[in-house]
Amino acid sequence: MRLKTTILKRLGLYFLLPVLVILLTHCAKIGSLTGGPKDTKPPVMIHAEPPNYSIHFKGQKIEITFDEFIVLDNVNQQLVVSPPVENRVDVRLKTKTILIDLNNELQDSTTYTLNFGDAIKDNNEGNLLNNFEYVFSTGDYLDSLAVYGRLVNAFDLLPSEDPVSILLYDDLSDSAFMKHGPLYVSKTGKEGYFALNNLKSDTFHIFALKDVNSNYTFDLPNEAIAFLDTSLYLTPAFFSRIIPDTVTTDTLTSVAGDSLLQEKIDSSEVLTKEKYADKILVDLYLFTEDNARQYLTDFNRQQPNLLEFMFNKPVTDSFRILPIDPSSSSWYVEEDNPTRDTFKLWVADTSVISMDTVLLRLEYMVKDTLGNSVSTLDTLSFGYRKPEKSKKKKEEKPDTTLIVHTIKDKATIDLNRPVFFSGENPYGNIDTTRISLFSRKDTVFIPEGYYLKRDTLNIRRVALYKTWKPETTYRIDVLPGAFTDIYGLTNDTLDVTFTSRSEGYYGTLHVDVKGVQCPLIVQLMDMKQKLIRETTITEDNIVSFNFLKPSRYMIKFIHDCNGNGKWDTGDYMKKIQPERVEYYNGEINVRSNWELEINQSVGGDRSF
Repeated sequence: MRLKTTILKRLGLYFLLPVLVILLTHCAKIGSLTGGPKDTKPPVMIHAEPPNYSIHFKGQKIEITFDEFIVLDNVNQQLVVSPPVENRVDVRLKTKTILIDLNNELQDSTTYTLNFGDAIKDNNEGNLLNNFEYVFSTGDYLDSLAVYGRLVNAFDLLPSEDPVSILLYDDLSDSAFMKHGPLYVSKTGKEGYFALNNLKSDTFHIFALKDVNSNYTFDLPNEAIAFLDTSLYLTPAFFSRIIPDTVTTDTLTSVAGDSLLQEKIDSSEVLTKEKYADKILVDLYLFTEDNARQYLTDFNRQQPNLLEFMFNKPVTDSFRILPIDPSSSSWYVEEDNPTRDTFKLWVADTSVISMDTVLLRLEYMVKDTLGNSVSTLDTLSFGYRKPEKSKKKKEEKPDTTLIVHTIKDKATIDLNRPVFFSGENPYGNIDTTRISLFSRKDTVFIPEGYYLKRDTLNIRRVALYKTWKPETTYRIDVLPGAFTDIYGLTNDTLDVTFTSRSEGYYGTLHVDVKGVQCPLIVQLMDMKQKLIRETTITEDNIVSFNFLKPSRYMIKFIHDCNGNGKWDTGDYMKKIQPERVEYYNGEINVRSNWELEINQSVGGDRSF
C-alpha cells in the first residue's frame, strides 16, 4: 500500500511538472509586478481657503490643499511675495495642506501674488510644481496685466545659474532703484525666463538685480544689474497699439518655452491680439558695472626670487611700482598679464634673493565716495623664510642647468603654429647661432631659416616661427648655451624631431558679415567658448579662418562701437547699456579638406 501511494505521488508530480513549467514561463513573460506606471504629474491644488483669486481679502491665514502628499523645499528662499511685504511670511506644511500666515498689514485695493518658485514637490516621485501662484486682492477686482521676458548675461547671452530678482517700479526717478524697494518683484526661472503677473495699469521702470544683500535695492558695486532704456506703459491702449492683429508663435518661442508663463502654446498656433492684449515681452541683459573699488587682493613671496601681487580688477596705466628696500628697480624683471590684474617681479639680483624682507610701495588709482578717481599708496612687505630641512632628507643641490620645455620629440605640429621654448625663469640672453632648424628630404636633413621672437606677454617664453611645409619632418638642434636665464643658468643640448600636418587635415570657414555699422570684433571659439582667433572689421566683409582643425565651432560678434578693441560693460547712471553681443545661430561643423560658408547679418533689433 505504501509503495502504491509513493508511485501515485511520483506520477502526480510527473504530470504537474509541465504545468509548472508553463506557468513559470508565462510569469517570466509578464514580468514582476511594478505597481503601475510611474507618477510623472506634479501635485494639483484641489482646494484653497480663501479661494485662489479671491477679492475683498481681509484675513491673514491661507490654506492650500493638494491632491497628494507634498514636500516644501527651501520655501523661505523660493517664495516671492509681490508687492513685497515688510515681514517674512510664515509657511508650514500639514500632510497635503500648506498653511500660510501673512504676518503683515496689507495695502488697500491691491492685488497680491504669492509665487512658490520650485518649492512644491510631491512626496513620492519629487515631481515639481513650477511657479505655483496664489493670488488675491484686498480691493474690488484683480489686476490682470503682465510682463513676461527673459534675462541673460550681456557678455555671453547665457542665463544666470542662480535666480535673479526682476523688479518693477512705479517711482520713475533714476535714484529709486538705488534707494528703496520695488512695487512688484519676481525671479528668473530656468533658462532665464520670468513673469510678473497681476499688475495694475500704470507706467513702470523694470530692472534685474542679483541681490547680494537681499534688500531689493541696487546699493553694492558688485551687484549685477539689467535695465530697460524705456518705460513700460502697461495700459490697454498701449497693448492695442504695439501688438498686431495676429502674430505667429515663432516670435514668441523664447517666452512660450518656459513654464513660468503657465500656459501651453501649440507651435502651429496663430495668436490673436486678444490673447496677448494684457501682456508685454521684455529682453534684459545682465552686467556688472566697472565701478568696483580697486583694491589689492593678495601678495606673496612663495619662492625667494619671485614676488607676486594681485588686484581685484585691471589697474590703469598710471599704476607704478616704487621700490623701498632695496630702493633701486634694477634688481627685478617685471612680468605682467594681458588683463593687468596680476603682476610678477622676478628678482635678478642674488643679494636681494638672500634678503629676508623686500619692501615695495604700489601707487594706483581708486574711486572715492563721490566716484572720482584718486591716487592711493599701498606698502607691501615680502618676507621669505627658508623651510626647515628634514633630518631624513639630504640637502638639495642648487640647480645648475636651465630646463627648457619645447615640442615633444616625434610630435605633430599644426601648419600655422610656432614652436615654443619656455623655462622656469625669465630668459636673459638668447644665442641664435646655437639654434638650428632642418627639414628632412629622403634621408638628408637640409638647413632651414626661421624667425625667433620673445613673447611680449610671457618673459619666460620664446617662439620660433616658420612657414611649415605640409607633411614634412623637421629637426631642431639646440646647443648648450643657446638660452641663458637672468641667473646665468644655461641649457643642455636639445634635439627634437617633429612632423607637420597635411593641408588636407584642415578646413576653412568663411563668414560673410553684413550690416556692420561700427567696429565689429569677430571671434572664433570652440564649443566651450574658449577663444581661438579673432579679427576686427569696420564694414561689411568676408572673414576667413584658415587651417581649422575638424571640429564644431561658435562665432561671436561684439559691437565695439567705442573702438577700444574689447567688450565693455554698462553704466546705469550714465544710461549706457553693455556693448551688444551676437552669436551665429546655427551649426558650424568644420570638416577636413572642406570649405564652409555662412552668412550673418548683424545689428537690427536687440532680442533673442
